[in-house]
Amino acid sequence: MIDADDYLRTDFPDDYFYYIPWVMASEHRRQIHIGNMTYNDGEKVQIDLQDDAMQSIANKVAMIANNDYKILIYNGLLDVIIPSSVTM
Repeated sequence: MIDADDYLRTDFPDDYFYYIPWVMASEHRRQIHIGNMTYNDGEKVQIDLQDDAMQSIANKVAMIANNDYKILIYNGLLDVIIPSSVTM
């Protein structure tokens, strides 16, 4: 499995990472006001959040629901991380 958001994906399309050279071009970096910040593909964040995966937050959701907070939980049918079968 290469994509936790869509477990049917077996390979990324050729144009999946098209934006990286675009973001790295100095003209575009100036246009979107990111200066010389280092590009980050999010892998470090994903690795740092691994310990949080598959941890129940039922008690937190119950507390929020019982205190009349409005919440929205979104997930996709092919999402491995938060499958729809566990949120209904």
